[in-house]
Amino acid sequence: MKRGPDAKALLAKHDSYGFFHALGDLVVTGPTRTNVNDYRAILVD
Repeated sequence: MKRGPDAKALLAKHDSYGFFHALGDLVVTGPTRTNVNDYRAILVD
């Protein structure tokens, strides 16, 4: 019986790359030359 990647374990490790690579569904776009990040700020008064 062929089994796929352990989705729960990879999710716990925040490893979407490993999950989709194992499925053969990984999309690699290459460098976008943009700085797209989540920004969070906490104001402590």
